[in-house]
Amino acid sequence: EFVRDIFRLGAPAALDLLLVNLSFLTMIFFLARISPEAVAAHGVGHRVQSLAFVPGLGIAQAVGALVGNFLGADNKKGALKVTRSGIVLAALLMGTIGAGLTFGRGELAALFSIEPGTELFALTTLWIMILGGTLPIIGANVALIGALRGAGATFSSLLINMVGTLIFQIPLLYIGAELDGARGIWLSFPIAYFCRTMVTIWIFRRGNWAKTGLRA
Repeated sequence: EFVRDIFRLGAPAALDLLLVNLSFLTMIFFLARISPEAVAAHGVGHRVQSLAFVPGLGIAQAVGALVGNFLGADNKKGALKVTRSGIVLAALLMGTIGAGLTFGRGELAALFSIEPGTELFALTTLWIMILGGTLPIIGANVALIGALRGAGATFSSLLINMVGTLIFQIPLLYIGAELDGARGIWLSFPIAYFCRTMVTIWIFRRGNWAKTGLRA
């Protein structure tokens, strides 16, 4: 029974990571068709992104743990309250970080020894600015995903990632690349994440995730 539960919860999480890597590799594939500088700029932005995500992921883990505790105590209202608080906190914190990235994008690029006035500098600062503007949306989404995972609704999390990656992000990457090159590819990122977040909110509002936790 325990092995079955581990597989039920763990398999969707593993596929989640696979989809994340697929999304990253697909973006690199499209950027590589444009220029080596675009790939290099994305690599710099990805390092900045990895650090910027840490606070949001920490909040998501805390939300997940608290949601699991509340649902284990048959307290759905408490789970909803902590989830909403986590969404607001994550969005505000990530938004603050995003503002810092946006206004300090030139200094961040300089930290990686990128010369101002070069194509690489222009592309790097553009990607960091777009990333900074997307962080509040990402913060809200990761808090919601944390709640779903805390409730044991890992299949819902996987479904959101599948829809976000296969239906929104990859097609938008192609459209963005065709319309506006590297900038179009990067602009597709916040659009796809907004669509993904809307799907997450829809699933969250249905309430089935809480029923999953209560059954567990």
